[in-house]
Amino acid sequence: MKGIRVYDNTKIYVVAPSNLITGGPEQLHAIAHHLKRDLEIESYIYYLPPKLDAVPEPYKDYGVALSKTIEDEEKNIIIVPEIPKFIEFANRYSKIRKVIYWLSVDFFYQFLFYRTLRGILMAIVNRINLITIEKINKALLPHFDIPSIALKEFEKIDLKNSSMISKVYFHLTQSVRSSEHLKSKGIENTFCVFDYINRSFLVETFDERSKENIVCYNPKKGFEFTSKLIKYSSTYNRSIKFVPIIGLDRRGVIELLKRSKVYIDFGSFPGKERIPREAIMLGCCVITGRRGSARYFEDVPVPDEYKFEDKVENIPLILDKIQDCLNNYESHLRNFDYSRELIRREPEDFVNRLRQVFVKE
Repeated sequence: MKGIRVYDNTKIYVVAPSNLITGGPEQLHAIAHHLKRDLEIESYIYYLPPKLDAVPEPYKDYGVALSKTIEDEEKNIIIVPEIPKFIEFANRYSKIRKVIYWLSVDFFYQFLFYRTLRGILMAIVNRINLITIEKINKALLPHFDIPSIALKEFEKIDLKNSSMISKVYFHLTQSVRSSEHLKSKGIENTFCVFDYINRSFLVETFDERSKENIVCYNPKKGFEFTSKLIKYSSTYNRSIKFVPIIGLDRRGVIELLKRSKVYIDFGSFPGKERIPREAIMLGCCVITGRRGSARYFEDVPVPDEYKFEDKVENIPLILDKIQDCLNNYESHLRNFDYSRELIRREPEDFVNRLRQVFVKE
């Protein structure tokens, strides 16, 4: 597959949300950083909406340059995440080559669904004038769990020939799952550029002797099923201590993972997900579901015996596996040695993949 031609005077603009501190925006900053440092391409971050005059503190280590303008020239490249309003922003420009970085295909369809639902509610508001759009946003955003039936309907969209996607020059994907979905839609010029976890987790070490019988979890990921696990465990007198990862800064997350023997995640896995990889690097045995990217070892490098369908009938099996990991931690830990090596090599792999995509003349 041919990559994207880069000229001596090419400028690359990476568009990132200006008001969000999460893994996705961090990955966009990482792309701009490596394009400049390792590929020696003039690269910038452009914030949307353009409200920020400085890089947020969590991203300052990437040393990215900011731009408040985008030169609409054929020699240049604009990279946007898969969120519809970002793609539409890129499509305002007529000459610059457009690239989507699909951090998750799920979010693309979710935002389309949200936009449609919001439009319907706005029409109601305009007719009966009962509530404001601000109240609509507050009501919808905290509950952004889109029904699977609705998502399946949106996934029927002819993506390749949609006005939004047809103008895109190249597609980058953060996961094998996203790549396979795009290919199933007939979209060509796709290339996997896997992300990597923050280097703080790559340089940390853990002591097996300091591990405690703690099972930690992220309450924002698959908590409906996780809560059933916890309830079943307490009902049947299983001595398992579940600790949520909540209200912690990066240092706090590191310290909790270093103390824990097990991390569980039964979320939807829209992409590779960072916390499972962070947990593996800090010596946790990781147990996940099989939704989304969790089906692919390349996306979620957890051995198959530690992945379970999130079904009620599997709860006893999952709790047995958790208990076994707690009781025989050292032997289970060895099963994640290969996973740790893969995750450790991700930064180098990331740069190598960028070199294959952005090809200098």
